[in-house]
Amino acid sequence: YLLCVDKSFQRFCYVGWTNVYVDYLMTKNFTIEDQVAYEVKENYYGVSTLSTKTVTITGPQTYVSKIEKAVVSGNINGSLTADYKINLPIKLYDSMGDEVPDNLLTLSVQNVDVDVSVLPEKTVSVIPAYKNKPSGLMMNSDYISIDPSEILVAGDEDIIKDLNNVT
Repeated sequence: YLLCVDKSFQRFCYVGWTNVYVDYLMTKNFTIEDQVAYEVKENYYGVSTLSTKTVTITGPQTYVSKIEKAVVSGNINGSLTADYKINLPIKLYDSMGDEVPDNLLTLSVQNVDVDVSVLPEKTVSVIPAYKNKPSGLMMNSDYISIDPSEILVAGDEDIIKDLNNVT
């Protein structure tokens, strides 16, 4: 390269070299993995969902081809009893689990909202219901067993408080 500077009617020129790296442009889609850790209080059920499921990454092929996965990770402290929302950045990792720098990459989404839905849960009995049962046929617990005999349900408190069994 040639750099010239004019100072007080004097011209100074510098000659030097620089390295230029050229790479192919690559675009790749990744499913975002949810690695958010949280706990819910006993007798509650929690499930997390991401506001965006995929991210499109564009950049130099050398960097994009190293990416193994896109992850949203974090910890939510305390035992949850109500819905919780948090915004977290997307991190990129290679096959060895090392973070891939994203300074030369363009991500379609930088951050993702993580919604943790928390609902009360309850164990209820499963009771069989019979259709077209011949009259006189004995079908009680001595003759029939249900596996599983109980299931775990989660839902709004108003709905599950009176729920004791399902058929």
